[in-house]
Amino acid sequence: MKKQSIYLRKVLQSDIKLIFEWANDKDARNNSFKTKEITWAEHETWFENTLKDLKTRHYILCYNGNDIGQIRIKIEKENQGKISYSIDKAYRGLGFGKIILQLCENALLEEFKDFYLYADVKKSNIASQMIFKTLGYNESIENDVFKYNKKASKIAV
Repeated sequence: MKKQSIYLRKVLQSDIKLIFEWANDKDARNNSFKTKEITWAEHETWFENTLKDLKTRHYILCYNGNDIGQIRIKIEKENQGKISYSIDKAYRGLGFGKIILQLCENALLEEFKDFYLYADVKKSNIASQMIFKTLGYNESIENDVFKYNKKASKIAV
């Protein structure tokens, strides 16, 4: 059996259209706290700012030569960041949400000695809730928002 290739790479300028398509996917919009469709002009401005932002780490998950998801960490304190991620609809339900988070934790620990991650998840987003719980994130609920946090740890993928 051929070994599968799976890794994270940094988002590039050339990824602008792909990220736009993922961001406007119906399920991605429904799972977002901002459900309104994103215009190209809004996306273009946001994307350019994100690429330049030294407090953002933005990666694409690659699997056997295909770009299948994205994860973004917005560093809000010296060693703490907020997670946002999505998986291409063709690859959802196959375990890639868990893998993208694991690989991201590993990448962050190559850069930071200690790093703490957190995410806010909508009550209706059961898949993400299960992924965060499986990976050992602490869960709390405030105003129907599921909140997850964890100290990043090296994980074999």
